Amino acid sequence: MGKVLVGLATKPIEKIEVTLMGRAAEVEARPVSVAALIGVLSGQFSTPVNRVNAENIAKRQGIALVESKTEETEDYLSLIKVTGHCADHSIMLAGTLLGGCHPRLVCIDQFDIEVVPVGTLLVTQHDDKPGVISAISSVLGNANINISRMQVGTADEQQLAMAVISVSEPLTEDLLQQLCHIPAVHKAIQINL
Repeated sequence: MGKVLVGLATKPIEKIEVTLMGRAAEVEARPVSVAALIGVLSGQFSTPVNRVNAENIAKRQGIALVESKTEETEDYLSLIKVTGHCADHSIMLAGTLLGGCHPRLVCIDQFDIEVVPVGTLLVTQHDDKPGVISAISSVLGNANINISRMQVGTADEQQLAMAVISVSEPLTEDLLQQLCHIPAVHKAIQINL
């Protein structure tokens, strides 16, 4: 979840909130929070980030960590929410384990969407109207990029949708720009997990 969070952030993350909900609240929060920090920080430093040094590196980078637990949950028996706060916006992710061993992201900000968090993910935010997914798929198909999974979620009060697409290989910067030039696409972000 930390890698997805930093991939979606447009500015440096200043604070991370980790909330354990439902059955997840029965375990210690610190290992989960440290795992989120490792995801956010990994790949940014010459020193490998691990369970031992993650909190110290986060403090040096000015990233505050807030943990909480609640027995209440929303739609799932066990849920973990990770919220990253940047200077001008926040990003909220919610995740769970299906069957106790299959990780899934189930919400990104206001979009309810079920994502298998592995490999290379293409995340688009676009107008919720016909033809957009077809246009995105055409760009990928023309570049010989295979789609292995795709999930689309909508925001109730807005005319926006989000697609999270698992692709066979990383996209070039040129290909990302082609996707951003589709009139209905507001942004296209690639996250390598």
